[in-house]
Amino acid sequence: MKRKITAYLSDETEIALTEIYLARYRNDRSIDKSKIVCEAILLLYNLEFSEFKEKDKSNDLPRRN
Repeated sequence: MKRKITAYLSDETEIALTEIYLARYRNDRSIDKSKIVCEAILLLYNLEFSEFKEKDKSNDLPRRN
């Protein structure tokens, strides 16, 4: 399922998105800006929550006395 959102981008962010779009266009890769934004959100999500995942993993390790 897809959801439609409205995002307000700064000039810097819009330029970055356009540069990624053009690089992919030149390399015959996916040129859907929505897909690029989705990839970015998932990368940020994984980055933000990886520290929590690592803490959860360390809590699962057996403890030495």
